[in-house]
Amino acid sequence: MSTNVYDWTTVTSPSEALDWFSNSIRKAAEYNVFGNKTVFEAIVLADAYPLSVDGAGVSAFPAPAAGDTGPTWGVNTRFAFKARLVGNPSPHAFLPDPCNPGWATGNSFVNTSLIDSHTTFISQVGYSTDPAKRPKTGDIVEVRLRPGPNGYDLQYGNFIKVIDSYRVGAEENTRPQCMSMETLFRNSPGNSGGSRPPGHIADPTCTAGGYRAKNNPANFCRWLPPAGAARGWKPDTPKDDPTFQKCGAIAPAYASLPKRATFWPTETATRETAITAIKASGQPSDIQRLMFLIVEHEQPPGSKYLNYNVAGVQLDTSTFAGVAVSDFDYMSCFRDSGNHQRIFAGFDSLARGMATFGKVIAERANTPNLWRTLSGDIDAMAEDMTWNYYRNWNTSFTPEELVQLKEHEYVDRPGERIPRPYAASRTKFANSLRVWAMANGQSTT
Repeated sequence: MSTNVYDWTTVTSPSEALDWFSNSIRKAAEYNVFGNKTVFEAIVLADAYPLSVDGAGVSAFPAPAAGDTGPTWGVNTRFAFKARLVGNPSPHAFLPDPCNPGWATGNSFVNTSLIDSHTTFISQVGYSTDPAKRPKTGDIVEVRLRPGPNGYDLQYGNFIKVIDSYRVGAEENTRPQCMSMETLFRNSPGNSGGSRPPGHIADPTCTAGGYRAKNNPANFCRWLPPAGAARGWKPDTPKDDPTFQKCGAIAPAYASLPKRATFWPTETATRETAITAIKASGQPSDIQRLMFLIVEHEQPPGSKYLNYNVAGVQLDTSTFAGVAVSDFDYMSCFRDSGNHQRIFAGFDSLARGMATFGKVIAERANTPNLWRTLSGDIDAMAEDMTWNYYRNWNTSFTPEELVQLKEHEYVDRPGERIPRPYAASRTKFANSLRVWAMANGQSTT
C-alpha cells in the first residue's frame, strides 16, 4: 500500500486531472531496489559503548555479579555502536567509506567525522553485554533499519546479532587504512592488557617485551598489548624471524626440514583458484568439500597463502598423521595474528601445499570417532563442520567443552577463558557449503 497520501477530491480541472494521471504513470514505473528489505549486514566501525552509567554517573558497562561474565551478564543494559551497511547496493553507498584508501587521512577529526556520519545501531534489552559478545571494530553484524516514506531511517537502527567475530588477520591481507584507523577508536572495556598469564616469563630473545610459557613444550615467544593499547596492537618487532630464535621447539619429526624466510606470493587467492587446486589434489569429493570449508574459513578469497600453506599448518606442536616429512618443503618462523611466534610449514607451490593439506584432512576424516561425517541439509552439515573444526582443527576441545562453547561462545579452563565464535563459524560454513554445492551442480538447501 502506498505511503503517499493524495486526495483525489482536490482535482478540479482537466489540467490537474492530466497531471494526476501523469504522476500515476511515473509512480508506477518507479523501482525500489531494496523492496521490503529491512535486515542488512554491516561492518562495525567502532567498538560498542555502554548506554548506562555507574554509581559515579560515568558511562560504563555493569560490573559482573559474583564474577559472572556469562551470557546473562548485563542483559538489562543496552549498548550502541557505529557501523557501515555492506553489500551492493547499500543504503550507505552515498557516504564515504572510512576503510576506502581514497578516503584515508591522517586528520583524526576528518576520520572520526566519517565514522560519525554512519548509522548508530542500538542493542535490545535482553542481549548480553559480556565482552565476548559485544560488537567490536571489524565485526560483521546483522542489523535492522526502520523504513520510512522516503527510504530508511539512517540515524538509528537496531542491532540483531554478530555474524562474524572480529579477527586480526595477517597484516599483509588487511587494508592498512582500516587497521590504522583503529587507533582512533575507544578500547574495549575490560581490555587492560599488560599482565602475563601465570607460568610465563619474560625472555630477551623475544625482544619488544615478549615472554615464553615455562611449561609449554613449544615454548614460542608471545606478546601482550600494554595497558591502554589500541585494538589491533602489534609488538614493535619484525613478524618474520629466519633465525628461529623467537620460535620454540620444532616437532621432532620435522626437525630436518630446511629453515627459510617466510614467503608471501605476489598473487592473491581467489575462490576459483582454491577450488581448482582442491580438485587437483587427488582426494575424493567428500574430502574436497571438507578442504574447501576449512580453506574458506581460514583463508577467505583475497588472502595470500603464506608459504603456499593454505590452512596455516604449524609444525611446532603437532605431528600430522597421514603425511610424510617429504610432503613438506621447508618451514619458517612467523608471528601469527594472535601475536604468537609460530613455525609454519612451507611448500614450493600451491599444488604441493593443497595436496599435503588434502592428506591431512583425509586422515582426520577417516579416523573413527574424531570427526563427524557431513550429512543432511546445509544447516545440519554446517553444525557438524563447526563441531569438527573446534573439536580437532582450530582447537582440541572435548565434547563437553563444545557444549559450553556452543552455548556461551567461550570455554573455561583452569586459569583461562578461551573465546571462539561458534555461531559465526557455523554461518560461515553454511555459506561455504552453498558455494561448494553451486560449483559442483548440487542442491544449495
